[in-house]
Amino acid sequence: MDSVKEHLLFSYIEYTYQFESSYYRIRPTEENKVYSSQEMLHIPYDKRQYASQGRFSLPGIPCTYMSTQPILTWYECNLPQKFNIVKYHVNEDEHGKYKMLYLNINPLLYFHDVELSILNHGPNMEAFSAIRRACRTIPLIAACSLIVKNRNAGFVEEYIIPQMLMSWVRQDKDFIGIRYNTANFIEEAKLYNAHNIVIPAKDYDGDGYCKFLKSLFIAKGDAKVVCIDTVSNLNCITRDIELVYQYYENLKYDFQTSKVELPYDDILTICRTLLNCWECLTQNYQETAILSFQVMKSLRKYSFQTIRCLKSQYDSDYSDFFVSDHQSHLLTYDIKQSVKEKLKFFENHVNCKVLDAFIIFESITLFEDL
Repeated sequence: MDSVKEHLLFSYIEYTYQFESSYYRIRPTEENKVYSSQEMLHIPYDKRQYASQGRFSLPGIPCTYMSTQPILTWYECNLPQKFNIVKYHVNEDEHGKYKMLYLNINPLLYFHDVELSILNHGPNMEAFSAIRRACRTIPLIAACSLIVKNRNAGFVEEYIIPQMLMSWVRQDKDFIGIRYNTANFIEEAKLYNAHNIVIPAKDYDGDGYCKFLKSLFIAKGDAKVVCIDTVSNLNCITRDIELVYQYYENLKYDFQTSKVELPYDDILTICRTLLNCWECLTQNYQETAILSFQVMKSLRKYSFQTIRCLKSQYDSDYSDFFVSDHQSHLLTYDIKQSVKEKLKFFENHVNCKVLDAFIIFESITLFEDL
């Protein structure tokens, strides 16, 4: 690595006055304990044996992992139910001093920018240098981005190369840490314009915390560490869930007893799945959170498509839904009105209120008071 480090991509860890580079860190907790910003920074040296295994973590060496968005931090910690979250920013006095190994580039976008530079300014040494740096860095990105098959295993083979790389970074004089994209198996985590950083601790104070990290990162304000209970936040929409259940039961009764074909099968499926996810989250959160939130987000997209399709058919020829019967014109009109009302409730309450609440509750949870 020493022979190629001058040709690797890097970035400086910076503080900017107008647009701060903020970093967030989460610490799961089983109790309603609020940790200090120092306690949140990393596990103290004298308790390093309790540190969990991380992608870039070295045995016996505390590291601090942070993300540039709180939602990504939450995903990286496996969606804990109760946790402390703190917002740090880089000390202005340390601006632009320290290099981070830059492993979070998008190769396609990167080479596209280089190509535009060559087209606009012609071949130049800066562009060729950028290409060389990328060609030496991309293999490292690939090797450090493998999705873990079993997080609970005692030995995680996907962590071998990242940990070897961190071992080199820790002893190197130029780099202080690594900047990288998430390799989380939750696809939603990859959608945010955010990245992670990891910096190993080096010199320790009397309390076992890294002096360098304490000087590099500052928690803004006095109340930036908050304890959050996600299940309590979800319980705020209990009444809305009860309305969905009543709606589901009424819809199911109409669907089963009607003499005509009603367009309720997809809506019933969506409501039943929503209620099942709610039950899983409130009764067995830790075991079902990841799957339940993934299902909820997929369900939201499907529900939008469903209501759009049903409204489209209603606008064109809603009578296609019903069996033709010369003796039921008045009944058909009544049914149409009933269906219209039920679709409106589904769109406004189930789709736009309850499902949206599951999607945006994360932002409310994680950004509030930060």
